[in-house]
Amino acid sequence: MKILNRLGPFLGLIAVLVLFSALRPQTFATAGNFQLILLQTAVVGIAAIGATIIIVSGGIDLSIGSNIALCTV
Repeated sequence: MKILNRLGPFLGLIAVLVLFSALRPQTFATAGNFQLILLQTAVVGIAAIGATIIIVSGGIDLSIGSNIALCTV
């Protein structure tokens, strides 16, 4: 049960991926679409890594979303 709790979000993501791939295989399950998804999530992923380091070190700073919004303007 502990493993299921840890892997729950990942399994949910895989289930959504399989669902959309089955519903729209000609548009969703393409290499170009997967590349676009990875490119769009790269900025948030890098910011999440930076926020994780700050939170783990004890300096809790949850304003990363506002900093990203300010930098993109």
